[in-house]
Amino acid sequence: MITDPVPFLANIALVAHADGKLCANELGQLEAIRQELKLKKRDYNEAVKRLLRRATTSQRQLDHSPTK
Repeated sequence: MITDPVPFLANIALVAHADGKLCANELGQLEAIRQELKLKKRDYNEAVKRLLRRATTSQRQLDHSPTK
């Protein structure tokens, strides 16, 4: 049983986002996982938002880090 679905889905989305983008097929698979586990659409949306926020923050940090 999944007690907190948002971090669970966010971790799955993180793997799907490993190449730096979420394509339509990957989003479809995330949706299929959500449906199979009977998780709320709201939890799915929050998980994807968290992932994209994390990815954006990470990219900004890379953009502003000094190079050697």
